[in-house]
Amino acid sequence: QYILLENVDRLLKSPTSQRGRDFGVMLRSLDDLGYIVEWRVINAAEYGFAQRRRRIFIFATKKNSKLGAQL
Repeated sequence: QYILLENVDRLLKSPTSQRGRDFGVMLRSLDDLGYIVEWRVINAAEYGFAQRRRRIFIFATKKNSKLGAQL
């Protein structure tokens, strides 16, 4: 019903020769599988961590789930 993924923010820029292609493929695949997707880039330093580590978080829920039906 739900998926939570986490990765480095470089995912948004890969591969170098076609920036964003890999991320686009992921989003399209999740949509094709019947998921509604939300994503954010979060900097760990904004939440009290010593490192400025930017991470991408992807949350997906099935379109026919309780949460998906509300969106």
